[in-house]
Amino acid sequence: MVMSLPLLVLGAALAAAAILLAITLVLWFRLRAKLSETRQALEETAVTDALTGIPNHKHLLSRFEEEFQKCRRYKGGVGCVLIDIDHFKRINAVHGHHAGDRVLRKLAKLVKSSIRSYDVLGRYGDEEFLALVPGGYHPGGGVRRKDPGHGRDPGFHRIREDSGQGHINQPGGHGLET
Repeated sequence: MVMSLPLLVLGAALAAAAILLAITLVLWFRLRAKLSETRQALEETAVTDALTGIPNHKHLLSRFEEEFQKCRRYKGGVGCVLIDIDHFKRINAVHGHHAGDRVLRKLAKLVKSSIRSYDVLGRYGDEEFLALVPGGYHPGGGVRRKDPGHGRDPGFHRIREDSGQGHINQPGGHGLET
């Protein structure tokens, strides 16, 4: 059977249109996935402290508000642990900002590894960190320890300078060198 030329042209045009539509749809779905991935990365960047990789001040306050609302709703509590590095400006002045940055990164990593997965650690200020400990507040008793049977609080006793290097003392004699 012989088709007429206009029908062949129409058939070719429809086939080309179908191919273009398929290509357009594939590209559109890929672009949409990339846009979603980029948006998620941007949202993560907006709430993360660039130096330490933990939540920034703004996100920390947002999480505090969430935890406070849970406390009111469920009649619970939230402990807040403020960690301030004494004489941090002196560490920066004597040893340089790179050393200070290392102290901040290592302290964030160490504290993060010492808290529960649902506790929130964030950068509160220049050399201040805040840990939100849901369910960890006990009137007159401070916050719960991570390991109550261990007999000591996890965390830090003091930060000091030691022979030209920053040193963070932890209970049990473990330190963090910079």
